Amino acid sequence: MSPAFVNRFDVIVLENQIENINDNELEKLISNIFVSFDRIPEKIEMKENTIEDIKENKDKIIQKEKEFLLNKKDMINKIITKIKILTENKDDKNKSQEYPHLRTISAISRFCYGIHKLMKYFNNEKYSKDNIKEDDIINAVFEMIFREDSEKIEIGESIRNSLLKELIEEKKRKMEGKKK
Repeated sequence: MSPAFVNRFDVIVLENQIENINDNELEKLISNIFVSFDRIPEKIEMKENTIEDIKENKDKIIQKEKEFLLNKKDMINKIITKIKILTENKDDKNKSQEYPHLRTISAISRFCYGIHKLMKYFNNEKYSKDNIKEDDIINAVFEMIFREDSEKIEIGESIRNSLLKELIEEKKRKMEGKKK
């Protein structure tokens, strides 16, 4: 691509703009990411928005983020602790051999999305007896996304047992279907 063509645009690279971020800013980022997952509509409706509608929606989003920060403070702190394991930049001398991924917005977003999806999945009444804790979900998602050696991925016993039970039930259903 020609440099003259690229120079016509403002190019913003967000991927590595997370270096030197403090815990308070990281809390806000995580809160924003989680709240944004609930804002993604299943079906986009096209309608004329007035300035008042836009301001009202913005105020609602800000309020949801504040509530999330208050209600999920422990979870956010656990996520931050895990994120800090990741390398902050390419030149970091304390690079972890087990988790060599960089601490980027993309990585944090994937991590939060995985937590969000598993929380929804395991909050189902079907799994209420399995005693799956928030810590188990956070640790499992972190391991699956960031562990370098897939042979060493550690998943909590409660999640492992729950998924095994699910696989056994599925196999039984398939076997019963073949018998008929």
